[in-house]
Amino acid sequence: MNSIEIIQDFQTKIRNGELEKAFDCISESAVWHSEEIGAPWSGIHNGKDAIRRHFLAMANTTKNMTRHTDNWLEQEGTVIEIGSLKCVLTKTNSDFETQYICIYKVKDGQILSYRIFEDSLKLYRAY
Repeated sequence: MNSIEIIQDFQTKIRNGELEKAFDCISESAVWHSEEIGAPWSGIHNGKDAIRRHFLAMANTTKNMTRHTDNWLEQEGTVIEIGSLKCVLTKTNSDFETQYICIYKVKDGQILSYRIFEDSLKLYRAY
């Protein structure tokens, strides 16, 4: 599998609820980064166990999450995903929708890092 296919496989497994199989796509020392907005899933998460907690916190504080990828770019293990997402934040029952850019690093068939750039002010206000 190439780097984009690894990430797509990871995302499909997450979407299908196959979390442990999805986490097999992530390096033990991976770093997951979403903007810090005071939510239990926001911030920097170091290592697979912290990333598991990140996804559990997302599942407990959002519902109806959908993603749509518009474009994939890849060069030497760095993958950029351009798309949009929407969900409902359960704390406030607020709809949230944003465009995003995600940057992944992939090496030896595993995801080493993830960083999302989105409208964090809009997310903060909705949360």
